[in-house]
Amino acid sequence: MKKERLLTSTKIIFLFSLILFFSFQSSFSQCVNLEPTGSPSQIFCKTLNSTIDDLAAGGGTIVWFDQATGGNQYSSSTPLFNTQTYYADDISGGSCSTSRLAVTVTISGDVPKNVDVFVGKCASDKPTIANLSATGVNIEWYTAQTNGTLLLPTDPLANGVTYWVQQTENGCVSNRLPTTVQLVDPVAPTVAPIQSFCYPPIPRVSDLQAGGTNVLWYDSLTGTIPLNPSTPLVNGDYWAVENSFPCVSTIRSQTTVILDAKPYAGLNGSLLECEIDLVTTHLYDLLGTSPLPDNTGVWSGPSALSGGYLGTFEPGINIEGVYTYTVSTTMGICPDETANVTVIINVTPPPTISNSTQSFCEIEAATVGDLIPNGPGVLWYDAQTNGNLYLPDDFLADGNTYWASQTDQTTLCESLNRNSVTVTINVTPPPTITNSSQSFCETEAATVADLIPNGSGVLWYDAQTNGNLYDSTDLLVDGNTYWASQTDPTTNCESLNRNSVTVTINVVLPPTITNSNQSFCEIEAATVADLIPNSAGILWYDAQTNGNLYNPEDFLADGFTYWASQTDQTTLCESLNRNSVTVTINVTPPPTITNSSQSFCETEAATVADLIPNGSGILWYDAQTNGNLYLPDDFLADGNTYWASQTDPTTNCESLTRSSVTVTISKPVLPTTSNSTQTFCKFDNPTIANLQVNASSYTIVWYADISTSVALLSSHFLEDGITYYAAEVDVVTGCESASRLSVTVVLNDVLPPTITNRSQSFCASDAPTVSDLQVDDTNAVILWYPSEFSTLALPSNHLLEDGTTYWASQVNTGNGCNSSVKIAVTITLTFIGTPTLISLGNEFCIIDKPTVADLNMNVTAVNGGSITWYDSYPNGAIVSLSEFLVEGETYYAIESDSVGCRTINPLAVTISLEACDQYDIDIYDGFSPGIDGINDTFKIGKIKELYPNFSVEFYNRWGNLVYTSNASKPDWNGRLNGDGELVPAGVYYFIIYFNKNDRKPIQRRLYISR
Repeated sequence: MKKERLLTSTKIIFLFSLILFFSFQSSFSQCVNLEPTGSPSQIFCKTLNSTIDDLAAGGGTIVWFDQATGGNQYSSSTPLFNTQTYYADDISGGSCSTSRLAVTVTISGDVPKNVDVFVGKCASDKPTIANLSATGVNIEWYTAQTNGTLLLPTDPLANGVTYWVQQTENGCVSNRLPTTVQLVDPVAPTVAPIQSFCYPPIPRVSDLQAGGTNVLWYDSLTGTIPLNPSTPLVNGDYWAVENSFPCVSTIRSQTTVILDAKPYAGLNGSLLECEIDLVTTHLYDLLGTSPLPDNTGVWSGPSALSGGYLGTFEPGINIEGVYTYTVSTTMGICPDETANVTVIINVTPPPTISNSTQSFCEIEAATVGDLIPNGPGVLWYDAQTNGNLYLPDDFLADGNTYWASQTDQTTLCESLNRNSVTVTINVTPPPTITNSSQSFCETEAATVADLIPNGSGVLWYDAQTNGNLYDSTDLLVDGNTYWASQTDPTTNCESLNRNSVTVTINVVLPPTITNSNQSFCEIEAATVADLIPNSAGILWYDAQTNGNLYNPEDFLADGFTYWASQTDQTTLCESLNRNSVTVTINVTPPPTITNSSQSFCETEAATVADLIPNGSGILWYDAQTNGNLYLPDDFLADGNTYWASQTDPTTNCESLTRSSVTVTISKPVLPTTSNSTQTFCKFDNPTIANLQVNASSYTIVWYADISTSVALLSSHFLEDGITYYAAEVDVVTGCESASRLSVTVVLNDVLPPTITNRSQSFCASDAPTVSDLQVDDTNAVILWYPSEFSTLALPSNHLLEDGTTYWASQVNTGNGCNSSVKIAVTITLTFIGTPTLISLGNEFCIIDKPTVADLNMNVTAVNGGSITWYDSYPNGAIVSLSEFLVEGETYYAIESDSVGCRTINPLAVTISLEACDQYDIDIYDGFSPGIDGINDTFKIGKIKELYPNFSVEFYNRWGNLVYTSNASKPDWNGRLNGDGELVPAGVYYFIIYFNKNDRKPIQRRLYISR
């Protein structure tokens, strides 16, 4: 009936609206009212059930339609619908609006979506309001369907409680929907209070025993991340929870893990030593080094070892056999462990030597490899014991004694004793050759047999060393050098050295005659000797072949033809062919001389050829007429007058009269010295410039011998035992003294230092210097140089460089000379690298109370050495591994190897104790202040460590502040302001301000009981 009445009423309203509409349309065909004003978008709350009457529009009498024109008019009680558009018309005065105002409606305030009616949560997750499901705008949770208390997102959920949610959209509050919560808390597993393990192998979390269905383990009571089953166990406490997916028990069962390290005695080893190599040995070192055996063990065996755990085996005290190293467990959980070292000593006899004196020829260049015996296993030394080992290709030295040891080819053991051989090197001198250049005429067809010397024992070769041996009948070749050795008839040793002869085969050409028509002056009374060419070796004949030989003083005849052959003045070989000259006799005037006084130096050994004029056709005589004709190479004499004739260049006739030149020879005096034997240090490489002589105003020049014309440079190095010759030079005339002063040089040398160890090693960390280099004679005065030929010694504090070779020279303190021979020592510096830190290895949590030992576990020794920590470096103190780490403190790690070499650049690690992401504060819900000493103050676990700048404000239920705590104040003891009366029992609220990492404050409540 209600439905029918409602339908009837609706129909009546609809019909009434139609009547009004059509009446209005028929009455007003023209609309004159203004369009209504208002917002085109209007929002309404769903809970208010808004109608047409709630729409807002300005104007006169407003009615609403469902279309922009025409359409149906709404009743004022018609409900509004979401997203529906409504049209306002002003019908004031019986008219209508020229256009209608369109208004789109939004209905807001729908209930939230995705709300659970019933939900289960794990109690271990400590779920809060924020963990409940609801989506929408401005979601809020309450304790009741209406009214109730607004809950914070951080408020914890309670088991069996129903929570109500609403949303506020565009200012509209929705109805509330319920969610009932059940908290699931599985029963905690049962565990033994202590669990013990022996390692290695390292026990894992999976090895822990617990009674439960599915157990998870944690490393702390409040940890949030379960341990991986493969995580290695360490000494300490572990907590187990029951994991009934998806929840774990809130109660955790504790067990304490005790780890006992399995003793390690190392690996079985052996000491197989040769008698010669046997030294005091630590058997402990033979048990292996990776890892090192425990050093708590004891040794047993066929003889008692010294040195404790090192097991020192001493030659002559301990005997061969099997020695056992036994290591016991620390806590009795792991069994003992043993390892054996077998000691075997091998003895080898020295080699048998039938000939203790052995001879060799120098030319053989005999080496150690030529000594007898010299087979597999034989080694030669320069001393009966110790000494230096010779290489097989080391050359033998005359008079030296060589000591041989024998190495057993099976055991490879060398004999302790050695037998000796004394060596004689027979030296044969080369033959004496007085003439190193020997000449022959081409026509002689000379052979090797014609070379001098050519006796018993002389052999000729084509090279200074090695080469091919000539036969005595081999023809000599022009320009070839022939090398002669000599063989001693007694030792039958051929000389190592050879002396040479260079051969010249002289082929003489006939004289060259550029002028076959030669003219002479009648006054010259020219003879055959005047024909050109006219020098030593020219012979003149009256026929081209054969004929009669002219004498040089035979007068020339005008128009005659003369035939000349050439005889080489060195080889005395005459040419086969002859050339001719036809003679003409002419007359010529004397030469013109502008300078009749000419000067020369005595040392120039000036000759007639040096007189001026000295051109074509000039001849010089010792008299104005007749006299003797000077040769061009005749030496000039001081004060002499020389007479020149001239020969006509066209007629080649000499003048009858002569012109004169008077000669002056300048003769500087001989230099002097008070020390004809001058001594120097060979090491200083003295030069000509270091020689001392006296010269007044003259300059000194030096020569290698008394007659050479080539002066030595001032930089020319002096040689021991050599005599040098000094001459003075007149600085005005430039003339040099004819005589030369001799000075003999003595170069003092010093034996080089003896250095057995040519390769010396140091720790780079010790910053070794030149003063640390070692020589055999500790009393010797040694200077060190950067190169073999350097003369500038290094200072004693010069730092040594890796891979560099330094050169040692010994100083004779008596004469102050250094040895000219330097001994090389090559340096090796051992560099220990800087230890490395694993990623984030410097980050710890202060709660764990980490020590230097924990930091040490994060560092790797790059060279396998040991790590030491310092509070500063290099002048700091060693830090104990048990010392607690300090926030912001820097620790320095260096690595040391077995010989004490250390890291140069330490690893600097600055500590952070804020890596505590796995931890959070522990909040409790109450305490009982009083005087019984139990739970008397309210504590927040770990807050001082994790948030050192925290503060906590405590309020009573009326919102009054009763106490504020922070890191510098004590925990709240339940008294007003901490020192007043005890506050009443009941519920209180507190707010935690973390003041770190932008963490927002949280609010909780607590209950104070009595």
